[in-house]
Amino acid sequence: MGLPGEGHVNPSLGLIQELVKRGEEVIYYGENEHKERIIKSGAIFRPFSSVKPKQDEKGIKSRSNPLKREIRILQYTIKRLPSLLNEIKEAHIDYIIFDTQFVLGKIIAQVLELPSVSFCTTFAFSKNIMKAIQSNRSKIEFEPSLIEKRRALRDYITNEYHFSFPESIMFNTGDITLVCTSMYFQPESNDFDESFKFIGPSIAKRKDKNNFPIDALKGKHVIFISMGTVVNEQPTFYAHCLEAFKDIDAMVVMSIGKKSNVEDFKQAPSNFIIRNYVPQLDVLQTADIFITHCGMNSTS
Repeated sequence: MGLPGEGHVNPSLGLIQELVKRGEEVIYYGENEHKERIIKSGAIFRPFSSVKPKQDEKGIKSRSNPLKREIRILQYTIKRLPSLLNEIKEAHIDYIIFDTQFVLGKIIAQVLELPSVSFCTTFAFSKNIMKAIQSNRSKIEFEPSLIEKRRALRDYITNEYHFSFPESIMFNTGDITLVCTSMYFQPESNDFDESFKFIGPSIAKRKDKNNFPIDALKGKHVIFISMGTVVNEQPTFYAHCLEAFKDIDAMVVMSIGKKSNVEDFKQAPSNFIIRNYVPQLDVLQTADIFITHCGMNSTS
């Protein structure tokens, strides 16, 4: 069984494919927008909404207040736990895989006494990183009402489910923790015991090429621009790219994300290929330059 993470966009397709290949029956809880891709990967799909960051008064999604974020996660956890526990009991699963940022998965594993695998899509938190997080938090003056609210929510979960919270609610380990990078990239890699497995990036084979004209890039210089899947609504940045590369002797592939409208780029220079989504691995094989937000998947 697999569970998504807090605010995660892409399901772990590479992991699903590998488990199915080994003969496992995988039940994957995910958002409806990923249903088709999850099913194509061989898993049984069950709808499950993730914890979305709320918007501030200007309509901008904000993660700047860690205490508000934790309260939101705890409230969500309390709301979803009873029904999810019943579902999983009835499924008679053998083990659970949950995202390291998803404390709900760790609670379920402990309550049902299931073997657990934590799936870490970025870097693992070393002891020094944990200390730095706690130190930074101690310097922030949080509203007393928020501190009390968090304490009450934590106490409820602890008392109701006999759960001991980890040092950071955003880093939940399992019996083993799979980390999607190498020990070479991982900061302070010597701090981790044998329960941490550095497996490298989770790269899935994708069949959804989306009719992308990959042949148009052959024999050309290629610039690839992508701001990833989370913070890609950046019209000003895209406008700068159009101006900067309009006369360059190269094809420019620009991935603008699902929330931007390709129709807004009708007047783009002829050397641009602009899509909501592009087959990134295929484009990278032809690209000379990659302009990126340096997210974990893109960097890997």
